[in-house]
Amino acid sequence: MENIYFSSTLRWHEPAEQVVRQAASDQLPGIEIWAPHVFFHDSDPLVIRKTTEQAGMHFTMHAPSWDLNSTSFDRSVRLKQDLQTVVEGMDTTSASWEQNLSFIRQHFQAKEHVI
Repeated sequence: MENIYFSSTLRWHEPAEQVVRQAASDQLPGIEIWAPHVFFHDSDPLVIRKTTEQAGMHFTMHAPSWDLNSTSFDRSVRLKQDLQTVVEGMDTTSASWEQNLSFIRQHFQAKEHVI
């Protein structure tokens, strides 16, 4: 059988944890979880990771990319919103995989004036 992953945004109306449970009950091998979906429903990345592990599913966490515009002429858009969104995405991903990405957060804050 091919590895067909389910995209969490196909069930946007439900929290990401519930979408993972549904994909597991449908015996899908994996799920692509979009960070905006997690943010919108205030889903718990640790619950998502635990649920995928228990179901033996693979998952990917898609970075927040819908509203990013790193080429905007508006400097405040480039510096604040984009970086804040990227850092939130890294925090969500790190919670899912239990990795510490605080050094990246510090790097972005230190280099903010360069961007």
